[in-house]
Amino acid sequence: MAEFVVRMLGDPIDRPADITGIPGHPHSRYLNARDEAALDDAGEDPWEYLDDFRDAQDDQRASSASITWVEGPGRHRGDNPPVPRLTIQGFGLDGDELCVSATLDLALGDPVTGTVRIGGPNGGVLRLAGVPVAVSGGAADHSALDIRLSESMNDTGMTWQELLGAMTHESEWRLSVSVRDPAIGAARARHGIVTGAGMQESEVNRAWGQWP
Repeated sequence: MAEFVVRMLGDPIDRPADITGIPGHPHSRYLNARDEAALDDAGEDPWEYLDDFRDAQDDQRASSASITWVEGPGRHRGDNPPVPRLTIQGFGLDGDELCVSATLDLALGDPVTGTVRIGGPNGGVLRLAGVPVAVSGGAADHSALDIRLSESMNDTGMTWQELLGAMTHESEWRLSVSVRDPAIGAARARHGIVTGAGMQESEVNRAWGQWP
């Protein structure tokens, strides 16, 4: 991104039309807004040239080997208290189910429910609340969390396999998992923490993790 900004501020001939890692590339607004407006005024689609770019992305996903598991770890949300830390360790397919594996730096007991959110380039595509979470581990300061989503819970318009392919080929995708339990709030209280996800007092019993 630093290279992109420096070149945008320099000579027009050096503007970064060749940096494919910048989200949205190629994008005419990076190059010449007047030409874009002129095409609009002439009744032409200034975005038509992106069709080949999107077709190439689709071809790349189609030709890639089928992905069945994505290794984490994810990251801790900055607006979430550090105690206890929920980390997405990976996610992928097990038969017809989408599975998410996470860890929590706290011992939890069953039953526990969670919320799973998936967002893409155009916003949220999936939000499932009250999802059963299988808890294992047994250590005093650690729990392994296993979430399994059946195909019947999928209302994204894509199969789980297609969704997994998109999430691993396009950087705009996000996966988040949260769990709620009184033990989470109690652990925070021992550290003098009175807020939870989003720094809200009402969320003190909720821990939240995100991928990537």
